[in-house]
Amino acid sequence: MESFSWEAYEASLRAHGYGIEYRRDSNDKITGYTLLWGHSRFKSSILGKNRNLTPSRIQDTWKELHPEKEFKWQPVRQAETPRPVAPKTEKYPQPEQEEKKPVKPVPPAKVHQTITVGYREYPVEIPETVFNFFKENAVVPENTLWTKQEYILQTAVLLFAGYVDGATTIADNCGGAGSSATDDWGKKKPDENDMAFAKRCLERAQQLHVRPPRRGWHR
Repeated sequence: MESFSWEAYEASLRAHGYGIEYRRDSNDKITGYTLLWGHSRFKSSILGKNRNLTPSRIQDTWKELHPEKEFKWQPVRQAETPRPVAPKTEKYPQPEQEEKKPVKPVPPAKVHQTITVGYREYPVEIPETVFNFFKENAVVPENTLWTKQEYILQTAVLLFAGYVDGATTIADNCGGAGSSATDDWGKKKPDENDMAFAKRCLERAQQLHVRPPRRGWHR
């Protein structure tokens, strides 16, 4: 440039495929600008060396590069910035951007157990939240003297895992089986989440351990 001006500076940038956006203060003075390259944006504060291309220093930078010429300040007129033109050559390649890897969801923690009922072993795998719910809420029903909390817990776990036969066997061995668990157990309803199904399993487990009344018995 024979003399520095924002118009000449902008024209040179656009000739190389760059766009430019200005930032002005209340007095229409340019206080910053941004270079545009494709989808990338580069603020003037990171251009050149030691911020020597910012609006406050670009004049001195031009003088150092052209000591034989007199610096003439020519303010650029306010105008709508046109959309940047895509580069025609690979002379100024687009800076590489680090590709962001998608964050994989963390699977819920599982509890693995093997429950032995008689001569059979039942391997179960249930969510840790469900198992903790059973541990905190499994209680022996009132007036039930033939079972323990651990058997109530095992029955609820087997029902949740789909082992209905193992659950009813535990209840039978404890003198219970006051209600059937073979209707639709071991399967969640279409709109039922894990915790809702767990509550049903625990309620049914406690019912199974209630001893049924003897037939024909009267006071």
